[in-house]
Formats: sequence, C-alpha cells, structure tokens
Amino acid sequence: MGKATNRLYKEVKQHYNERAKTLKEMHPLGIQVYLDSGVANGVLVVRNIEDCSKLIRAIITNSMEFIIEREKKDNGEYIYLKETISKSIFRLITGDVILTNTFWNFYF
Repeated sequence: MGKATNRLYKEVKQHYNERAKTLKEMHPLGIQVYLDSGVANGVLVVRNIEDCSKLIRAIITNSMEFIIEREKKDNGEYIYLKETISKSIFRLITGDVILTNTFWNFYF
C-alpha cells in the first residue's frame, strides 16, 4: 500500500473508533428507554469480527455474561450492567432522583 492509502486507512479507522467510543460512553442514543416497560437498554458496540461473532453467538444461545459497576455522581449512585464481550452498558439504573420519580410515576 502506498502512503496515501495508509494515511486514509488510519484516518478512517480513527474516525470510526471515535464514533464507537462516543456511542458507548457519551451519546444520548447509547442508552434508550423501552417505552412499554421503562427499561433503559444499551447499544452493544464491538469493533472487530471476532468480538462480533462471539457476541452474536452469546445472544443467540442466551449465554451472555455481565458485570455490575457502580458509580457515584453528584445526583446519586448509578448502577450499570455491562456486557463482558463489548464492555457496553446493557442496562442502567439511574441515581437521578427526578428520573427515578418520573419512572415510578409513569410506569407504575
């Protein structure tokens, strides 16, 4: 490959790595609420074929594995259920009092 091709490949890879990081860590669509239940669902993001195939297999065979992480913020404690292959947030319990109150008033 020539220098131009290598540079283009590097720039495209960096661009999509940044998009994946944004979706996993900061973007509001990274966590979406299923309106029928009020459950916050995450988007699972992987960056290579091997992880993608492992994740699809785990989903199809109902063998996904998760870790629980807690984070204290100014407005409360957040609990994250993260999928182990992608390290993406799968479910979230908010520590925000207003959001919690809204959930309980709207869904129950």
